[in-house]
Amino acid sequence: KYGNICGYTEEDIKEKFKEYLDDIDLKEMSKWYDGYWFLKDKLYNPFDILQYLQNKTLKNYWFTSGTPSFLIKLLKEKRYYLPRFSNIVVDEELLNTFDIDEIKVETILFQTGYLTIKRVLKEDEITEYELTIPNKEVKISLSKCIINQIPK
Repeated sequence: KYGNICGYTEEDIKEKFKEYLDDIDLKEMSKWYDGYWFLKDKLYNPFDILQYLQNKTLKNYWFTSGTPSFLIKLLKEKRYYLPRFSNIVVDEELLNTFDIDEIKVETILFQTGYLTIKRVLKEDEITEYELTIPNKEVKISLSKCIINQIPK
C-alpha cells in the first residue's frame, strides 16, 4: 500500500520534472539512481534526483550527504564478507528487526538503503526476499567509501 512513499517512480519524474529533462539522459539517470523496490513500483532516490536535476552531473550525492560511521563500525565488528552484497536471501523477520544489539548486517543494509528487494520468494507458507544493490550510486558507495575504510 505504501511501497512508493519513499521515492519517485519513472512516471513521477516524467510528469513532475518535465521542464527539467531537456538535457537529461534518462537511461543513465536510471542506472545511477533508480532500482529501489518496496513491493510496489521501482523507485528513484528523491534526494539524488533533485540534486542531479539541479546540477546536471551524475555523481554520488546520497552517500556524501551523511557519514554512515555506524555501518562501517558494524561491518568491521561483524567481519562481514563484502562480496555477499548481491542476491542475499532473507526472511520477513530479518527485515523487520530493530534490536540494535541483535541486528544483522543485512538488516542494516536494507534499512539504510544499501540493499533493496530484488524479488519475493514464496514457498508454501514461507516468504523470503532476495536483496540486491539497487543502483550504480550505491555500488560506488559500497566499493569506494565503505570497503576502503575497512581494514583488510
